[in-house]
Amino acid sequence: GVKVQPLLKDVADNDKLEGTGNIDVNVKGKGLASTAMKKNLSGTVKINSADGAVNGINVAQMIRENYARFKGQSLDGQQGPQKTDFSAMKATLNLANGVVSTKDMTAESPLLRIQGEGSANYVNETAD
Repeated sequence: GVKVQPLLKDVADNDKLEGTGNIDVNVKGKGLASTAMKKNLSGTVKINSADGAVNGINVAQMIRENYARFKGQSLDGQQGPQKTDFSAMKATLNLANGVVSTKDMTAESPLLRIQGEGSANYVNETAD
């Protein structure tokens, strides 16, 4: 297994994801300038991570806050750590023409089952 957080921090300057797992990379590209290389990357990156967390967001806390608002209640104001723990996370990232996309992102924890899809333009640094 690979420690996911140090790899993402070193390669992509991204510390949002931590955990242990496997990352299978099958990517090719061409170009001498970094922008040209980014635009011409194509292939897939498969992530299979376990016992980790997504940093910067606490999904369980967001659910509790919104449920309390819906019920007309207030929370005690206690903020938990801004991270969402998971027991398993999998995704296949497809790279083409400067865009990375996924249709099969899943994350599981004892309390949550999350499915997601979306895309990000890593040349323009925009996301959907």
